[in-house]
Amino acid sequence: MARIALITGAEGSLGKACAMRLNAEGYTVVSSDVRAPTRKGLDDNGTKFFQMDITDEASVAACFGRAEEEIGPIAVLVCCAGGTTATSANQPSLAETTLADWQRSEAVNARGTFLCIREMFRARKERPVADGRIILTSSTAAQRPAIAAGVAYSAAKAAVIGLARTAALEAAEMGMTVNTIAPGGFDTEAYHVATNVAQMARQISTIPVRRLGKPQEFASLVSYLASVEAAYLTGATIDLNGGARMV
Repeated sequence: MARIALITGAEGSLGKACAMRLNAEGYTVVSSDVRAPTRKGLDDNGTKFFQMDITDEASVAACFGRAEEEIGPIAVLVCCAGGTTATSANQPSLAETTLADWQRSEAVNARGTFLCIREMFRARKERPVADGRIILTSSTAAQRPAIAAGVAYSAAKAAVIGLARTAALEAAEMGMTVNTIAPGGFDTEAYHVATNVAQMARQISTIPVRRLGKPQEFASLVSYLASVEAAYLTGATIDLNGGARMV
């Protein structure tokens, strides 16, 4: 039986790339997003779509419950959902950040990740699976200043790293691993919305490989972390930024 992978934020550039990669590798993929799917024929290629708002506790529980009931036990959880409220035209400083912006960023990045991990833990305690995997998405912004993304985003993504390390300890008792990817600048729709041309050029100039990452490169790392061969790697935060944090 094919291993089942649930991907959140599957309508975003990184989530789509992960869904395509895991589907091509034989996983039964459950894609989820707060947005309705833009792709057609989802049920024809081994990919199912369930709408889910990761900031809403009931929505998360319902999505996981439906997936487990209709498809089977989830072996791999890939959390790609997230984002910043900042845009290229609106990049507030800490003093200018509103409480609403802070709460929205916390909800979609930190709280949503927590709710998905918790639901995965609850499901796996009831129905254990072999070689369970949880893969989270943080950001380079969690580890170094990122003016374009904003302070609320940076703080929420830092919370994901701390959450992952604690979750990894509990997950080990269930035979699961928990790891985090901290991507730098990636050529995604969200990146172009939040970053103006000058900032993009400046960031690329500080990346040793002198380019943005490709969603397919993110998906390649997810593929390894989801595999049974990755069983000895847990609690790690993996930088995926073209060497940006070396300088």
